[in-house]
Amino acid sequence: MNRLIVPAVMSACLLTGPLASAADVELTEPASNDPASVVEDNRTVLVWTAAERAFILMQMRHFLSGAQVITDALASGDMQAVAQAARPMGAGHAMPASLKGKLPPAFKFMASSLHTAFDQIALDAETLGQASATLTQLSGALQQCVACHAAYRIAAAR
Repeated sequence: MNRLIVPAVMSACLLTGPLASAADVELTEPASNDPASVVEDNRTVLVWTAAERAFILMQMRHFLSGAQVITDALASGDMQAVAQAARPMGAGHAMPASLKGKLPPAFKFMASSLHTAFDQIALDAETLGQASATLTQLSGALQQCVACHAAYRIAAAR
């Protein structure tokens, strides 16, 4: 991968809708278990303060735990719990002002699409109640996470 992944991911999102296919993200196993075999990380570096980094990492943990709760609720057929877990991950959350100007357009697009996807998951879980459709939606939302993590890494400001 190289720095062209950001425009490629954004283009894929614009051409195919908000979610790129999991096949669009290159996932490869390291050649060995030796950490020295991983030569370089070519993802785009986002340089943020410790507080900004902590905020984004907290958001990521929130999405991960929310996805786990949704998966568990889907397994038990509890669509109300799906909606309840998805709703807080939807749009409308405040972001530190210092971060707004530092986010690349493709990052903003993926983040916005992710929040919108969880709004839709909550709405459809309540109105349609179809676990298989919700699981497909969750898979699509998680593809946004995979694409973003494939494109970016966070570095601390010095």
